[in-house]
Amino acid sequence: MVGLSCKSVSLALLLLIPSGCCYPVRSAADQHIADLAVHPLDVRPPDRVDTPPPMPPAEEHKDQPKPGAAQGPIDASVHTAAAQLPEPRTLPGRPLSERLQIPRELPGAGAAPIQLPRDPREREAAITRLFPGLPPLGPDPEPVLGPGGCLMSLSQLQELAITNSPVLRQAAADVEAARGAVLQAGLYPNPTVGYQMGTFATGGGAGYQGPYFEQLIKTGGKLQLAQAAATMQLRNAELAMRKAQADLASQVRAGYFSVLVARENLRVTRALSVFTNEVYQIEVEQVKGAQAAPYEPMQMRVLAIQARAALVQARNRYVSSWKQLTATLGLPAMPPTELEGRVDMPIPVYQYDRLLAQVLTAHTDVLTAENLAQRERYNLRLAQVGPVPDVDVQVFIQKDFTTPQSLISPTVQVNVPVPVWNRNQGNIAQAQANLLRATEEGHRVRCDLTQRVAEAFARYENNRILLDYFRTYILPDQVRAYRGAFERHQQEPDRVGFGDVVNAQQILATGVTGYVTALGDMWTAVVDLGNLLQTNDLFQVGPESTGSECVAAVPQLEALPPLPCCHPSSPLPEPWLKGADGTWPAALPHALEKLMPPAEQARNGEKKDD
Repeated sequence: MVGLSCKSVSLALLLLIPSGCCYPVRSAADQHIADLAVHPLDVRPPDRVDTPPPMPPAEEHKDQPKPGAAQGPIDASVHTAAAQLPEPRTLPGRPLSERLQIPRELPGAGAAPIQLPRDPREREAAITRLFPGLPPLGPDPEPVLGPGGCLMSLSQLQELAITNSPVLRQAAADVEAARGAVLQAGLYPNPTVGYQMGTFATGGGAGYQGPYFEQLIKTGGKLQLAQAAATMQLRNAELAMRKAQADLASQVRAGYFSVLVARENLRVTRALSVFTNEVYQIEVEQVKGAQAAPYEPMQMRVLAIQARAALVQARNRYVSSWKQLTATLGLPAMPPTELEGRVDMPIPVYQYDRLLAQVLTAHTDVLTAENLAQRERYNLRLAQVGPVPDVDVQVFIQKDFTTPQSLISPTVQVNVPVPVWNRNQGNIAQAQANLLRATEEGHRVRCDLTQRVAEAFARYENNRILLDYFRTYILPDQVRAYRGAFERHQQEPDRVGFGDVVNAQQILATGVTGYVTALGDMWTAVVDLGNLLQTNDLFQVGPESTGSECVAAVPQLEALPPLPCCHPSSPLPEPWLKGADGTWPAALPHALEKLMPPAEQARNGEKKDD
């Protein structure tokens, strides 16, 4: 019966414990997501501030085969084959034709030579067999329109990511877990209630029986210190959620611009494929008319096939970019959708000193390091008060059944451990080491952020100047060169051959591809800098955006809080070396000034006048 009673009591206690699904953690996490979704991100891009010089309709992307690109691996294989051959085989008396034979080790070296019959009809038929028409290019991926038949904006993509990405829900769950840890750390130990029987089998009597009560009294403010340390962990969990949101927004931006670049590259690559196919057909017609040598169409066919290979790569790159973007949104089955915006939209303008100051004061890694140091201070104090004895109070109320009077005798017992051997020395030393490490975390984080800002800003400045060169010099000059070669070929075909026109066109296509590559690299740098700023609006972070939060609240570098760590053994102990350097000498001052907004140029002019 006793065993059954214990099982019944245990079952009843288990039924009294609230189920985890009843605790409002899920609703609290969902509320976090709902609060974030209320504030839109990247609402609209600014109006176009400048008009680039006119350029051909084709413009785009990276990894496109360039004329002569196939020579790289061939040359490498030649060197490899030559390295494996024995030393000089060339003899002074060998004929030139033998010395210029293509090595058998090269792929395609066994191709049959071109031999055309002399009869005109047979010659034309042989040319047709030798130079068949290229297969169709095939369709490109066709994205659908967004909700309501409209283009999908970057802000809408951000909203989809916030409401569907599992990353934010996990971060919100971590916040609720940390909040529960704070609650648990401050709870007082439960009392112990029981029933005691003593000597009840002695002499056949009931002995001493009665209830007892036991309570452990925590001293030294241990509960308050533990709760304060847990509160710092809660703040870091909240900062981690904020960082997760910033990282997610950055990933959406990167995916958005990757799709824009891939889409534009697909358009340019297809235009180049159509053009090279047309040039190939013209070359074949010229061979049939005895106006060109039979090997010339083969050179153009190589370029046409390379252009088709580039088109295949461009299609796959577009599909891959879109699938990566939808995976970031948490909607991997979302079909390709038309996006709003162009890859050549105006870019935000950054200033290095303001950018660095903002990152070193407001980045979540910096704030997390500060909270971590404070948490370790609480933990150290908690370890120091650990030897303060906690008081264990026990109260017994027993009835003495061994005497006829059956007297009730209360008993109070107070237990206090004496810290003789264990004075928490090890935990105190560990807490001191943890605090030392935590105070150095702020130094490490600032150095890491400074390095990341410098690397991203260098890419930003490089591509900013490169884009100006493309718009001002490279693309206009290549357009003029192509038009000049084409017009002179029309007027003097004997002096400027058709191959010269093709070469000029290929150089122009290479220039356009380089321009779009620079645009993609520029937006990558902009997204990286926006991620370091952890801004909610990528398009309103420049110095002209007076209403932008990250600009209006930027502190000066001189006002940065000092680092809490010290390094007495450093050969360079000057404290200013551990601060921040906001200077960034201009590589091309005039070019940079031309790229600045008019208001910024005016301010620079006023500084020069002063």
